Amino acid sequence: MTNWIILKFGGSSVADPNLWQTIKAQVELQQALGKRPVLVLSALKNVSNLLEALLHQALSGVHETAITHLRELHSTFASQIGLDGNRLLEPWFEQLAAFCDDIYQQEQISPASHAKVVALGELMSSTLGAAYLQQHNLPANWCDIREVLLANNSMDDPWHHFTSNQCGYSEDSDLQSQWSQTEDIVVTQGFIARDELNQTVLLGREGSDTSACYLGAKLAAEKIEIWTDVPGVFTFNPRINADALQISYLDYRQATVLATAGAKVIHPRALQPAHSKHIPIIIKSTALPDNPGSIISTDKGDTQEALAMAIESNLVQVIAQEQSVVDKILIPAGFDRVNLFKDTTLGGLYLYTNTEMKQPDVESLLTSLGKVEVRYQQSLITILGSTTNDHWINETVEHVKYQWFDKINSYQILPADGLIGFLIDDAFANQMCEQLHNGLIEHQVNDSCYGLSWREFI
Repeated sequence: MTNWIILKFGGSSVADPNLWQTIKAQVELQQALGKRPVLVLSALKNVSNLLEALLHQALSGVHETAITHLRELHSTFASQIGLDGNRLLEPWFEQLAAFCDDIYQQEQISPASHAKVVALGELMSSTLGAAYLQQHNLPANWCDIREVLLANNSMDDPWHHFTSNQCGYSEDSDLQSQWSQTEDIVVTQGFIARDELNQTVLLGREGSDTSACYLGAKLAAEKIEIWTDVPGVFTFNPRINADALQISYLDYRQATVLATAGAKVIHPRALQPAHSKHIPIIIKSTALPDNPGSIISTDKGDTQEALAMAIESNLVQVIAQEQSVVDKILIPAGFDRVNLFKDTTLGGLYLYTNTEMKQPDVESLLTSLGKVEVRYQQSLITILGSTTNDHWINETVEHVKYQWFDKINSYQILPADGLIGFLIDDAFANQMCEQLHNGLIEHQVNDSCYGLSWREFI
């Protein structure tokens, strides 16, 4: 372990001028403790969405007004933190205009163009972040993360290659030596990398967490702090259920299960790089910096019942004899396979992620496979709990069979992993989640692994 500390701040934190004092204070705190903070920044909140919309405006040749809006958004924000945004960001806006002109001339949005345009959100926010620290007499060195993170090119289709790639994260002594040459604070981007042809690629939506953990593993960091708009990992999405409880600590496996199952607080690919080097991840709220948040490490969230639950909606369920062939057809067509329960009665569960094209008809894509069962608008509700006591699993399944027998399409249990998965139509999912959370988790409010409920925070 070294004295590197990774501080990643999400879009909600970066976009709020009032929170930049907290960001600066956290950098100064780590310096005062003798640590080397590395700042990883997301794009300003909603900017990635605006850039994706801009792609389609460029295709129609009506992108100039949208670019002006983006320029004004960044300029206004910059002025609120005492910076000249127009001067600092002009090179990036020149690139953005050129990329949009190319899309209009080529009459298509290629995956490569998508990546180049959307990456500019992080490049702009990190430029402003470095300038802010410099303005406050903190030596900051802006770094293009594409010079550090190399995609492994394991994606077979262009869409996933350019928008949802992955990188190697072996410990990098050369990088450690290079960044140790000065005392400057490294300020860099989340979400982006390069491939072997030096083309910009993205690491999947919300992939800034993954960037932070890649860097943490490469630097053998002491810890990784993910600063967001909620103070940690909760027992369910607190935006849906205000009675969700903060989980004070959980291990890498538990966090990976929840992230893969649909919990949005951390990207599922972020966990393995940190786990590989046993680097703790702390999830904290920029608005509540004194709250300890959630610690993800080797210490398991200890409960004899259900620990937490998550939901992934708008899924397509496909049941076929040759499930591996289904993957080979649907994934290049823009789908991701998302379920934790492979080769089970749940079949294959797929989420369409290609924002450039309308979701295709799955039956039409799979006509060559013969008999295939397809269900649309499905929700997978995953419950994670004790692996040593399966009574909670049996009781939960019996309860759901009794209360929801005509709504559940299929279910799967993995007692050794402390997992239950229920598949239900989207229309009934939130109601079922609320009932299950109330019955399985809320009575454990005084358990040592839980903190406050979201209702108490708000």
